[in-house]
Amino acid sequence: MLIFKQISFLILSICLTLTIAEAKHKKHKSSNNPVTHTQTRMQTSIIADAHTGTVLYSENADHRIYPASLTKMMTLYMAFDALKHKKISLHTMFPVSKHAQGMRPSKLGLVNGQKISVGDSVMALIVKSANDVAVVVAEGLGGTESGFAHKMNNQAKALGMHRTHFVNASGWHDSHQVTTAVDMAKLGLALKRDFPEYYPLFKKTSFTFHGKVINGHNHVLKQYAGAEGLKTGYTGPAGFNLVTTASRKGMSLIGVVTGGSSANVRDKKMMALLDKYFGVEHMKYATLDNKTKVVNKKSVRKNGRHSTKLASNVQNKKRAKRV
Repeated sequence: MLIFKQISFLILSICLTLTIAEAKHKKHKSSNNPVTHTQTRMQTSIIADAHTGTVLYSENADHRIYPASLTKMMTLYMAFDALKHKKISLHTMFPVSKHAQGMRPSKLGLVNGQKISVGDSVMALIVKSANDVAVVVAEGLGGTESGFAHKMNNQAKALGMHRTHFVNASGWHDSHQVTTAVDMAKLGLALKRDFPEYYPLFKKTSFTFHGKVINGHNHVLKQYAGAEGLKTGYTGPAGFNLVTTASRKGMSLIGVVTGGSSANVRDKKMMALLDKYFGVEHMKYATLDNKTKVVNKKSVRKNGRHSTKLASNVQNKKRAKRV
């Protein structure tokens, strides 16, 4: 009986030790996880001057959220970069894998063994937000989607997107794939700045693939005067997301809205914010001896408070709050 009790106690001790070790391992693993406990589906937004990066308005803009198909903006950035450096051309044909074919909608309906050109892939990502095409591009440029995601993360760091982590190329929901409104604004500005030859493609609302007209669903692009693009996104955990660039009378803005309860609510919020800040009287500056001096300033609202911390130009880095 004594021996039986000793054996039982030994087994219990081993089990308890393994449980503690497993808990410590999970704790260590979670400490390296890019997802934080504050990351939830939340309404976040930001409006910035697209010429200077000056932040005009922000709401929870540093809160980590799920990007959904806004992820494809980075997939497109990587494709444009490869085109710019002549690693591929618009006529390069990418093969379609079984993994790509198996992606769920939104998709173009590609099948394993088929090929699609880079030019058609770009348009499918912009207009259709096709998940199967995102995988095709990822595998075409990175070998595997996970390998491509690694490259995406390196590029995100280079662009100063410090609170973003990518896991896939499509934006299909993964709890480890996170970003912020600020980082998405940085990415949108980088697309406009680095690829002026491709940036106008974001204004397209349809394209033709194999004789069929494919229509997009970016209603702000269709309805808002001066809108230039960029990208919509939606998953259940993320809500309805949108990045928009627009220009009016020499002024250019970029807006990000995430966590909308519906596409309509998201779109109305974006258009209202753009309207408001196209109407804001910006700070007026005079340049004396190559130094910038504020001669008149009008505050704008930030998180419900007034702020006058605006930049006069890109060079005035110390005084600017920029994305």
